[in-house]
Amino acid sequence: EAYTPPACTDETRLPTALASALLLSLLMGCVYFLLGHYRAADLVQYLPFPIIAGFLGMVGASIVKGGLVVAIGSDLDSPDDNGR
Repeated sequence: EAYTPPACTDETRLPTALASALLLSLLMGCVYFLLGHYRAADLVQYLPFPIIAGFLGMVGASIVKGGLVVAIGSDLDSPDDNGR
């Protein structure tokens, strides 16, 4: 059975988005603080450059795809969906 998200009314949309943004900001702040405190950023030197470059390239492609979806107002799941 497919997952169907619960309905989000207009009254709850903004408070939910703000609470989510606040919670994620606090969580990421804690993560970055701990990374700095324990000097964990030095571990990045052991990751191969192609892994980092591929990850950053995929992040960039996801951002571009998200921008195109917003700009054209259509989903870009696969090339086969363009004719429908």
